[in-house]
Order: sequence, then C-alpha cells, then structure tokens
Amino acid sequence: MHKVKSTQSRSNLNKFLKQLRNRRMICSPPHVNNAKALADQARNGTSFQMLSGKDLLKQNVIREVHRLKLKLINALLIDLATNKIWSHLTQCKRRQFENLAIIANNINIIIQIPEQEITDNPLGNDFFNGTNFHINNNNLDPLFYQNYSFF
Repeated sequence: MHKVKSTQSRSNLNKFLKQLRNRRMICSPPHVNNAKALADQARNGTSFQMLSGKDLLKQNVIREVHRLKLKLINALLIDLATNKIWSHLTQCKRRQFENLAIIANNINIIIQIPEQEITDNPLGNDFFNGTNFHINNNNLDPLFYQNYSFF
C-alpha cells in the first residue's frame, strides 16, 4: 500500500510540475529581490518567522498555484514540488534565495531590538544606547584642562 501511495504521489507531483509553466518566475527570488518587503511579510506583530531560501522558493510555488487557480493541490504536494525544484536549482540560484532570506531575517532581528535599554549606570547607558554628542554641555570638565597643556 505504501508503494501504491508513493507512486500516486509521484504521479500527482509530475502532473503538478507540468502545470507550473512559469518556471522562470518560480526560480527567481520573490518580491523582486526586495528583502524589506519579505521581512514585512514574515513579521506578524512582535514576532517573525525565520526564513530560509527554500521557504522563499515555496512562496513562489504557492503564488504560481494561486495564479493558475489550481484546485486539489495540498500542502504535501507543494512541499514535494518545492523540494524537487530546489534540488534542480544551480548553487548560484540557491545562494540568491538564501542570501535574500538572510537579509530579510536580519532586518527583522534589527527591528526587534528595543529602542532603549534602561540602566542606572551612565557607562552602561552609553554602551547600550550610544553616546549623544549633540548635548550642549557648557560645563566642561576642569580636570581635563589640568592634565593637558595646549601651549
């Protein structure tokens, strides 16, 4: 029975792959290589899904299924098709997908960094939040001038 199911899945996969006519679109990174758009899409409120190159390819497969209005396509068939297409991509194409996923993930990680760390220590505050050089401080440290001679 397992072999019959496997043969049927393979047959369905081959039919499905034949229906996916726009291979150029499927094998091109989504959102015209726009990592910001991908990061926005992966973010759901305060959390986000870490993306992989294969996830981006899967998005393309799903988009093509919707574009063609294919019916009776299930998640297993989409996963099988994604794996099959991924295995036939060149190393260069895979890297394009993976690099785009890494950039989108980094954008989401940076967005999650809190705006300000609260510390009781001025050194800790400067370390976590950066030093503000734009504060107008007319009260310069007189010890600085005692230790250094400008003449």
